[in-house]
Amino acid sequence: MLTRKMNWLGIIVNFLLVPTVLAGFPYLIRFAVPQRYGQLADDLVIVIIALLLNHYFWQVKLQLFNRKKFWLQLLQCLPAILFLLFSRFTTWLQVSWQKLSLRILLTVLFIALAEELIFRGLLLPLSLSLTHNHAFAAVLISSIGFGVAHLVNVFNMSATIVFLQIILVVATGILWGTVYLTTHNLSLTILLHICDDLPLFLVKSGGSLSAPNSHDLMLAAVIYLGLTVLFCGIAMIQIRLAHLNGHQHSQM
Repeated sequence: MLTRKMNWLGIIVNFLLVPTVLAGFPYLIRFAVPQRYGQLADDLVIVIIALLLNHYFWQVKLQLFNRKKFWLQLLQCLPAILFLLFSRFTTWLQVSWQKLSLRILLTVLFIALAEELIFRGLLLPLSLSLTHNHAFAAVLISSIGFGVAHLVNVFNMSATIVFLQIILVVATGILWGTVYLTTHNLSLTILLHICDDLPLFLVKSGGSLSAPNSHDLMLAAVIYLGLTVLFCGIAMIQIRLAHLNGHQHSQM
């Protein structure tokens, strides 16, 4: 069993690992790895470091697959799937399949694998331990960590856009964290993550978009915060129902 100090250290490391590697590692490999493979290399390194740290320090059991009651697991995915359809439907319509390549598939796969390993596979169980199995608090902590990882985008985008992105990522993380917590199946959140990211790599190139004005940004912030509150409510309901269902089966 982890000590409280080791638990805190594990959470801090998992909060910082992704943004630290994404911010610093490209400078170390830019002379050896072509730029188009940079993201893939970054996430491969994140996966390796995370697995080594877990092996030597945390020993968190990673639940990559779970075949039990798979139809119930898919039911737990329903809110995340509906939001994915809502948020990515128009992007999927703009996909150019001619852009699809093995490099893009591997890049998207390792992005999903790295981030789901860190934020759902490791950070969520560590947060559960720290909060004495308070499920919703653990989901919230892991989702905030997921959002913090996207701070690295401030090097490529305006701070306002990154702030909005972080809110939306936290909201999405609440849904995905709940999926992992209630299904014990990391492959489901990896698949959700792939479906969320893949169209962004395949979207047809178009004209430049006009910069959003302050009114648009404020409206987006209100909508994203509203979604975050809504997803918190959905997560609490899902966690409660999963707990009651598990309790009923334990009494049979």
